Amino acid sequence: MRRIDLLADLENGTLFHLELQTRNDPQIGRRLLHYRLLIEEALDRVPEQMVLYIGWERLRMESALLRPNLQFHYRMVDIRDLDAEMIRGSRRIEDRILSILFGYGSAKPVALEVLHEISRMEQPERGAALAKLLVTSGLRRLHTDLHDEVSRMPLLSDVLENPFLQDWFKAGEATGEARGEARGEAKGRAEEAYRFMSHLLERRFGPLPDWAKDKLRAASPETLESAFDRALDAETLERALDFPNPGPPQATT
Repeated sequence: MRRIDLLADLENGTLFHLELQTRNDPQIGRRLLHYRLLIEEALDRVPEQMVLYIGWERLRMESALLRPNLQFHYRMVDIRDLDAEMIRGSRRIEDRILSILFGYGSAKPVALEVLHEISRMEQPERGAALAKLLVTSGLRRLHTDLHDEVSRMPLLSDVLENPFLQDWFKAGEATGEARGEARGEAKGRAEEAYRFMSHLLERRFGPLPDWAKDKLRAASPETLESAFDRALDAETLERALDFPNPGPPQATT
């Protein structure tokens, strides 16, 4: 079953449909057309549709579905093209976290600035904001940078009270302790990738069945890291784990 990300009835009378996209999906046009027909059937109204791309790679999706006797258009917006200043001055911490994704410059300074702001918040708002920051920063590959900074901030010592942050923090510590030794580093990276992906999938789809855990364990860190965007965007657990199984192990001497 497909789920629409956001359908809003705006004050100007427009029915607005927004889809958040973390990866370049060649079937996005067909999906939006499907949503369009479902919305019209349910509400008897024509929605204005927009895709907001927040992924790591450059935007490559088209803003139209063109077929013989069919021309279907929708708006395609890369969040990097938006002006961060319109939300960076917001009083809401969620807006300032979202601003990390804006623009084409380095996102690290903005993420660290927001992290220090979060450190001055009270609990439980601090833990909730930090979890949102870590998930959002993952879209810009800032896991290691934020882990190192959190480790140096005593005000975030209560990070372990949040189960999600506990898994993330312990995985980061395991990676840090393994630095300097090739095998230890690879093991720490694999464990970090497994912990992060399994927790993300559990938050989206509930407790993982044994087959899903086995597939995560068998995957390389590179495979899990490349599947991060798919895990955020997939509609089912099966789609989230739709990556090739590893081949047979190579003989070693």
